[in-house]
Amino acid sequence: MPKIEAYFRRFAIWMFLAMLWTSIQKCAYADSSTANLSVSVSDSSDAIIPGARLVLRNSDTNQEQQTDSGRAGLATFSFLKPGRYTLTVSKDAFVDVVVDHILLNVGDEKHLQLSLKIGSAAQAVTVDGSGLTMNTTDASVSTVIDRKFVENMPLNGRSFQDLISMTPGIVTQSSQAGGFVQNQGDFGVNGQRTESNSYTVDGVSGNIGAGYPNGSAQNGTAGSISASTALGTTQSLVSVDALQEFRVSSSTYSAEYGRTPGGQFALSTRSGTKALHGTLFDYLRNDLFDANDWFNNYNGIRKTPLRQNDFGGTLGGPITIPHLYRGRERSFFFGSYEGLRLVQPTAATTQYVPSIAIRSSAPAAMQQVLNAFPVPTGGEVVDASGSLTGLSTFVRHIHSQQISMQRASEWTTKFPRRSLPSSVTGTRRHIRPPVRSPPYFNNSKTAKLILVELIAFSGET
Repeated sequence: MPKIEAYFRRFAIWMFLAMLWTSIQKCAYADSSTANLSVSVSDSSDAIIPGARLVLRNSDTNQEQQTDSGRAGLATFSFLKPGRYTLTVSKDAFVDVVVDHILLNVGDEKHLQLSLKIGSAAQAVTVDGSGLTMNTTDASVSTVIDRKFVENMPLNGRSFQDLISMTPGIVTQSSQAGGFVQNQGDFGVNGQRTESNSYTVDGVSGNIGAGYPNGSAQNGTAGSISASTALGTTQSLVSVDALQEFRVSSSTYSAEYGRTPGGQFALSTRSGTKALHGTLFDYLRNDLFDANDWFNNYNGIRKTPLRQNDFGGTLGGPITIPHLYRGRERSFFFGSYEGLRLVQPTAATTQYVPSIAIRSSAPAAMQQVLNAFPVPTGGEVVDASGSLTGLSTFVRHIHSQQISMQRASEWTTKFPRRSLPSSVTGTRRHIRPPVRSPPYFNNSKTAKLILVELIAFSGET
């Protein structure tokens, strides 16, 4: 028993330190990832009511915040987690007012004007606040994508980039533009450069520099892009199952978003609730369900293996340590894991190399140069007049999965797992670089083995 108690005591200390650290971070960067609610209290003659008691309760966690209307009849609730709330306003000699179903989204600045009627304290007036969706506090133009919309939309690659592209004023960067300066980002917002956008996750920057990470001299650029994965997806920012909602601010936003002139993407992650909830998922792709590639059919090569497993799960709820701590309505945790195992095929293409006849008839000094090319796999090519060209076709048939595993072993030995450049708090992400084939495999039937891991954990008190 003493060992068990010591173990739980150490566990409680570490959990307290972790929650303290996350709460400090949220206080420092809460403007873009939280919501604010202000309330004006008056009577039926529009005269202010000072000293009214206001209680705001989160419907998911039952956490409450209390304040009063002060001398000016105005109360403010700041740094609120996005979600649904119930507001209760009471004052002696006045009827209590209860406003339920108040929906606060990430970055919201909502204001309520409540009028209390004279009456008994035993009476109460209940108001449905679900219709409070219009922004009346500023002139910012923004779009909120909530969790319900995310759950009901099919997403290619489980990346919410498709949801971002659906918001007004956003143009997707053409895949034909290449990775040049001014074209490295994913979206252009209201005519701005693709490197002019800013991404935040729970108020913490999720951007990396837009320059080329090759160590060579280059033109300076002040832009930034999102810290995406090796596949260009958004799992390194936050997993879709761990995403609560996000707001896309496209124009006339507040000065707090003054870092870049483009779109401001504020992402908010999920948190635990008063009940224990979890999910499990596994998204599968396999060549068993696919037809062969056209180029493989043309060259007489069998179907290349394709293996894609995107799996993981989430778990959230109250923090409870038996016989030591019960945080059902005080402290909560939420964790998510997402793993990707991908063996990606590369279609076979044809290369032209010196023919056998040219190699055998060349001088001895030239034969060493010609023999450096791969051995032809097809006959010598003739031109339109039927004359021999001295070139033969080369299509190399390699078992892709075997090469991928071999190259992955070499990568793991030479280059240990590295972290993506990102400053998202509470998230650890590791990516093994994609497997690269030797130069003479580039135009043959090969595949890439890509491993992506995303582990996120958050605590809240």
